[in-house]
Amino acid sequence: MLIDDRRPSFEAWLERKLDGLADGILAETEHWPRTPHQEGPRTAAHKPDIVWSHMNNDQPTLLAWSQRYDHLREITRDDVLAALDDLTGSAVRGPLSRS
Repeated sequence: MLIDDRRPSFEAWLERKLDGLADGILAETEHWPRTPHQEGPRTAAHKPDIVWSHMNNDQPTLLAWSQRYDHLREITRDDVLAALDDLTGSAVRGPLSRS
């Protein structure tokens, strides 16, 4: 019998993506990619590439906000609109999009 005690690759990837975020922003955002990645009682898990894509698109904005703010509650509507204006391509339809 084999007990697989290796750390899931998703957790290592997520840790790398969240590195550098302000503590208050990190605490609020680390569950965002986990929720669609894990299957729940009412939802099926999303494909990993969808979760990766969303986090890859959102990470630069979260890192930029972490340089100026300590918590998501400090981010203004203008900050969000500016982040949306910077989106191009498939990122426009991502989780930060207006659609």
